Amino acid sequence: FKPEVMKRIRDAGYNFMIVDPADIACGTTFPYALDVRYGILAVPFASAQLYRCPALPSFTPGIFADKFNGMTFWHRLTNVLAEALLATFQNRNTTYVQTHASHRPLLTPAELNVKSSLWFVLDTLGFNYPGPSMPNMVHVGDVMARPAKPLPGDLLSFLDSATEGVVLVSQGSYMNQIPDQVLYKLCNAFKRISLKVLWKIRDLKDCALPADKVKVVQWMPQNDILAHPHLKVFFTHGGINGAIESVYHAKPMLVMPFALDQPLNAALIEDRKFGLKVSLSTLDEDDLVEKLLQLVNDKEIAESVQHASKVIRNAPESAGRRASFWINHVVQNGDEHLRTGAFDLNIVQFYMMDVFLFLMLGVQIILLIFVLCC
Repeated sequence: FKPEVMKRIRDAGYNFMIVDPADIACGTTFPYALDVRYGILAVPFASAQLYRCPALPSFTPGIFADKFNGMTFWHRLTNVLAEALLATFQNRNTTYVQTHASHRPLLTPAELNVKSSLWFVLDTLGFNYPGPSMPNMVHVGDVMARPAKPLPGDLLSFLDSATEGVVLVSQGSYMNQIPDQVLYKLCNAFKRISLKVLWKIRDLKDCALPADKVKVVQWMPQNDILAHPHLKVFFTHGGINGAIESVYHAKPMLVMPFALDQPLNAALIEDRKFGLKVSLSTLDEDDLVEKLLQLVNDKEIAESVQHASKVIRNAPESAGRRASFWINHVVQNGDEHLRTGAFDLNIVQFYMMDVFLFLMLGVQIILLIFVLCC
């Protein structure tokens, strides 16, 4: 919020901004201070109350869910309680607005969320289970999934030489922070399989692996590697972008989630039979080897991920074109016609809790009258 930066952006005359949800209070205050329309990136498991989308917790998993289709009573109850907690403990800190947008009406971060013209949902048909959507929701999960570009010579040679297959290991920045004992379990497991390993990691420490079998890199063109025919398994932390890339290229995944939306992504991947998951806290070398080999040979998982790949590739337009269309649409026409009456409701009204309470009270009154009269 440096004055010179704000002035430069204001003078540039931007008509629309896309906000990263990492610090939603700060992010939404920025375009609000400049009086510019904005959209927010969002994971597909964010609370329905943010989008004002009727994604009932009876069949739409929330951020704490571990079950998708066929939720039991206890799954549904957990989902409802999680939604209630999110509604209760919404961020109401107005410091950013008071400090950097004092010339505008004072709004909480929750109210700034509701003002968003568009929600760019990191989801796509074929990866997640189908669910309800609203006119102001643009599904752009396939933005990173695209046809492969030619690989650099050293990576291409390594992959071409791996006639028995390759495991791609990429855990984002988390891999550089894992405990040594976990790293050694991974190394020992990789020694026991015939597949080669392409590993994105900063330092192997004392892990001794043969150079002809394991290639260590600091950075890699992940999407392009996933398209190679010798790539058999993607060992990932379960980030949404990488997971959709993997499905796009029909590659099964072994997921070791760390935090944020990753555990839910891992549960979805296993539930949809796109792969398997392991736990960081209970990682077992034998289990790791068994699951890597299972993913290479499992026909059911292969068929599931191939079908999902076809669905994603069959989209009529790219995510970039989709997002571009709706941004231009909002800039030219505004967003009022995209906003349903749900935005005028508070949380109690949105979830019809007042209606259910009224009905319950009515039933109790009727029963009481019946008992007293009889």
